[in-house]
Amino acid sequence: MPEQATKKSSTPLPFSVSGISKSFGTAKVLSDVSLKIEPGSIHALMGANGSGKSTLAKIVAGVHRPDQGVIEIGPVRRTSWSGPSEAAAHGIAVVHQEAPLVNSLSVLDVVALAKGWQKTPLGGIRWRATNKEVRRLLERFAVPVDTRTICGKLSGAERAMVAMAMALDGENTSLLILDEATAAIPQGESNVFLDRVDRVRERDIPVLMVSHRIAEVRSFASTVTILADGRVVYDGPVSEISDEAIVGFMLASVVDKRDPATSAPVRQVSVPAIPEASAPVTSSPQAAVGVATRTIPAAETATQHSEPLVRVQALSGGRVREATFDMYPGEILGVCGLADGGVEDLPELLAGSCRAVSGTVSVLGRVLRAGFGPRHAIAAGISHLPRDRTRDGVLPTLTLRENMMLSVCGEFWRKGKIERRTVSELISALNIQPANMEIRAGRLSGGNQQKVLLARCFLEKPSVLVLSDPTYGIDPGSRNILFEAVHEHVEREQMCVLLMSTEPEHLAIHCSRVLVLHDGEIVDQLEGDRLTVEAVAKLAAI
Repeated sequence: MPEQATKKSSTPLPFSVSGISKSFGTAKVLSDVSLKIEPGSIHALMGANGSGKSTLAKIVAGVHRPDQGVIEIGPVRRTSWSGPSEAAAHGIAVVHQEAPLVNSLSVLDVVALAKGWQKTPLGGIRWRATNKEVRRLLERFAVPVDTRTICGKLSGAERAMVAMAMALDGENTSLLILDEATAAIPQGESNVFLDRVDRVRERDIPVLMVSHRIAEVRSFASTVTILADGRVVYDGPVSEISDEAIVGFMLASVVDKRDPATSAPVRQVSVPAIPEASAPVTSSPQAAVGVATRTIPAAETATQHSEPLVRVQALSGGRVREATFDMYPGEILGVCGLADGGVEDLPELLAGSCRAVSGTVSVLGRVLRAGFGPRHAIAAGISHLPRDRTRDGVLPTLTLRENMMLSVCGEFWRKGKIERRTVSELISALNIQPANMEIRAGRLSGGNQQKVLLARCFLEKPSVLVLSDPTYGIDPGSRNILFEAVHEHVEREQMCVLLMSTEPEHLAIHCSRVLVLHDGEIVDQLEGDRLTVEAVAKLAAI
């Protein structure tokens, strides 16, 4: 790893994009977006999920090419980069939400893998020289990490700082992009990382900070651009806009679908009743369905129920501390707050994917004690639709049918006719495309993979369905079908649902109550008139 000069470029240059537009197929993601970042300034880029901010960051980093527009760094003017390598050659450095570190390796090994080892003339590794170079790199950006530390033991802030040092290892950086770099860092730690970012700004390097945290933007950024539906709805000083106005601009494209006059049409879904594996095969598929279609109504309250279906008592694990709440038959209960506040951990705790260290979960009187895993949760009647379907859900080399029946295949052993009929009905009800039960699941789109996983959950006949950001990365049509199917199943089976979503409107529309988590604790509950898109969005941003 060759030694790099510590001196910044003597001629810092402004960075700008002008008239950037981008479509994916028929979906317009960005429309005529422009912004300019002066040397030595932090410029925030904000917007709700789907607003286009990540696409814009990827265009600047060379991952995507825009349909039109111009990228400028001082005198350098491009309609697009040929790829990330060309963007990096022009000084574009990126720190991603998930730091590219290998948990089982030391900081020394990870940095050397990316930057190269010092070697002897015969090709051997000069370990002392390599360690010296890595230490020098970390010290250059005041990263307080020992090179011998295993990456899996680093805190969120330390991981982000190491990733930033790796990205900025050079003297000609023209722009630093923080692509939601603090999203996975607890709020108490993020300021440590952002203090290091501020030192980068002091070297006159422009910084584009993609963030959803209003407090961070207000503390570190001087200017903010807010996107909604791929368009710039605000561009100006942070000091001249209130928190409420930021939330309002971010939600500029969100329609409150509780108003029937403005509600978009929702595909009517008729989810088949799940047959017993021993049930006789009927001559008519409709005989196994027998469910009327419906459209999504306003969420009902749970106060009409006297006895809870689920009782969670003092549950702790991950970032969650002493969570206590009840869930009722026919209820969809939401959870909101900052990502580091425990909203992503609570569904994992209920599903057993994250092991609880204390507390209990009781389902219809069956008690699960701390330390229970996914197998125990499923046996107790808890099914989980994970957020990362490619890592935790779909097996791409198995067929659609095999994936759908994975957790109940034993019940359908040597009952192939019943199995095929059940799969066929679920494919039809959820509009899974292509409607070929023997296609490899890896060939399905993200939305269709998610429908297959939802069908698998239905087949488990749960009392509790845990949905971890179920519409992440899927198309609007699949979203409507998914939620409609969940509503119908909840009503018919009188089960309950815990919903974690990064889309505030989904929580406001589909839930009867929403638990508010902050620093791992349940601090409030939104329901009735308090349960609005704006209220949920603000809690997820501040």
